[in-house]
Amino acid sequence: MTVETLPQKSEDHQGLLREVKYRLSYRGTLELDTLCRRLLPKLEGLGYEKTKEIRDFLLNGENELMAWLVDGKPVPERYVEIIKLFKS
Repeated sequence: MTVETLPQKSEDHQGLLREVKYRLSYRGTLELDTLCRRLLPKLEGLGYEKTKEIRDFLLNGENELMAWLVDGKPVPERYVEIIKLFKS
């Protein structure tokens, strides 16, 4: 890793954090808004890759998110750790 790549990665992470915070704050339903906002304080301690995984999770539709977070439907393996973050 060179010195030139460090600021770029940092800037990418900050932009990604802003996007994830926005996606967590403005969902389609009040229930989902409330659930998602619980994750906001936990974001700062997460690395770039985990933040990217959360963003990918949040790109799913409202119905899928509600099914996984509220209804207890089976969660795809790639999202199991993210669901644990919501519930902790």
